[in-house]
Amino acid sequence: HILSSHPVFLARRLRCEISALSGRLYRARHNLELLRRDGYPERPYELAEAFVYDHLAMRFGIAPHSAKAGRSELDLEISHPYAGVEYTWFRDNLDRRNWRTKGKAGLSLTQAIRLEARAGYGEFRQTGNGTSASNATPTVVSGDVKIRESFVGARVGIRHEPEDMERSPISLTAGLERHEFRGDAEFEEWLYMAELALRPTLAVDIMLQFDHDMIPSARSVAAEVAYDRYAYNAAYLLRDWWILWNNLAYFDIGDGNDRMHAGLSSLWEVSEETGFQFGIAYDYVDAKYDREDYWTPYRLNELWLVAKLRNNISELYYDITLKAGLARESVRPEEEAAYDALVISAAALDFDPGAAPKSEWVEIFSASAAIRKNIGRHWEAHWEGFYTEAPNYHEYATTAGISLIF
Repeated sequence: HILSSHPVFLARRLRCEISALSGRLYRARHNLELLRRDGYPERPYELAEAFVYDHLAMRFGIAPHSAKAGRSELDLEISHPYAGVEYTWFRDNLDRRNWRTKGKAGLSLTQAIRLEARAGYGEFRQTGNGTSASNATPTVVSGDVKIRESFVGARVGIRHEPEDMERSPISLTAGLERHEFRGDAEFEEWLYMAELALRPTLAVDIMLQFDHDMIPSARSVAAEVAYDRYAYNAAYLLRDWWILWNNLAYFDIGDGNDRMHAGLSSLWEVSEETGFQFGIAYDYVDAKYDREDYWTPYRLNELWLVAKLRNNISELYYDITLKAGLARESVRPEEEAAYDALVISAAALDFDPGAAPKSEWVEIFSASAAIRKNIGRHWEAHWEGFYTEAPNYHEYATTAGISLIF
């Protein structure tokens, strides 16, 4: 149809496609409405609409539309092989010193199924005295605890693209790894995970996660303390320039402890050209029992101001986030009881018990950055790093890796 080649229609269709690829749902819909209003031919319009719904970028990293006409999702078609290596380094003020090197390789068996094999080794190290627990029984682990780790495993990813084009793909990933621990601990453990990402509506992305893993603390690993984590993450695109994030996580820890995380943030885009965003965030973390081996805050409330700069320039993607705010952690009942007992002893023995433990607001800061760079046609390098702090605690970590994509 001659109208489908009109420069105005071609420009609007191009804006639809670019908007979809950048995740700008409302702009893409607006341009579709303009095409229909101005009489864009039916068949080209259906193709443009299908492109928008198939390629809308998801906030949790599900790849865009990949189905090929005339082929089933389960038809064998080996493609997209890749291989890579990655190194991770972690420190905190509980003297946890961990590192891990990992290699991975994978490919797509069909349009819907992807397999990945992975293997690696690393180390957990921690100095000082701690009160780890195994099977809810506290045990004292002291000195310089050093544990070497090696592992091998696999992951499978399954992706389904529904026929209804207004519904986004669903992605399920599951993994299983066999870990061996040597040094100050001698045992083996099966660790596993599952992750489901979906989009119930075009403006809402959801990710559900479960994983069974070891507490990343040498003293906890020495006591064979594992955890089960259940997590919910959601992104709500209220406008192309306004997004809400929500997360919930519950840790069921093998030493009888548990920990809950909850968070809500709102980000507004200030500059589309530079990718600058500004917003506010609230986080809540609460652990049932105090542990010296890993982070166990008690009724911690954090209020943040957030500044984010994210963009993609000349095949260089970067995401930089700075957060500053206030935090307050409540005093545990056992600390209050211990101080009350100290006051009684002080009165009897005539000495100053000192100031009572108190809960007060303190300043906190966090910074994170991620960089991804394509090198030539087949190589991709990435780096991520973060620093974050809370009352009486801080941690920092970095990850770097390179992948060969055939």
